Amino acid sequence: MGYVVTDGEFGIKWNKNMPEICNVDSCANFCDIEMAKKLFDSLPKAIKKKGFEVKELLICNKKLPDDIKSWEKKLTDVKEVVKEAQKRRECLLEELSSVDKKLNNINHEIELINNLDMYGGYLLYVKQRKLLRERRELKDEIRLLTVMLGANMNAIAKNVVGKEINKMEERVYLYR
Repeated sequence: MGYVVTDGEFGIKWNKNMPEICNVDSCANFCDIEMAKKLFDSLPKAIKKKGFEVKELLICNKKLPDDIKSWEKKLTDVKEVVKEAQKRRECLLEELSSVDKKLNNINHEIELINNLDMYGGYLLYVKQRKLLRERRELKDEIRLLTVMLGANMNAIAKNVVGKEINKMEERVYLYR
């Protein structure tokens, strides 16, 4: 048995030596009768007038069926995948920013060098092409992660992610 200070809908718990109103379900003060009475006695009159009182709770420790626990585990796994995808997307955005800065430097180098021979131009072209290909790979992975993070469970079931991967394989560029 435990006791809580409640009005039936809301409960009161201690938070940093101050009483705090919360939902009765999330109220962490399932304490003995003396503690609950002390908490009630320390409340302002205005709160006491709202119908708060010390009530007894039956704490039921029922074992959940294995089916429910397995779904909880599966949802935990999905949450971990989402967290990992969010972290990876942030990392990729930082890498993309770095590649864009390097490309910008090469473009300025091309613009500002007055006498550039063919070999020097070829070396800049090779650097630029390497960075553009790296940029494309980053953008593809960012696009896939964005679709995954934006998809709900039904969309995942309908294979939205698989369709997006197929689109990447059959990409066509339209000149502007």
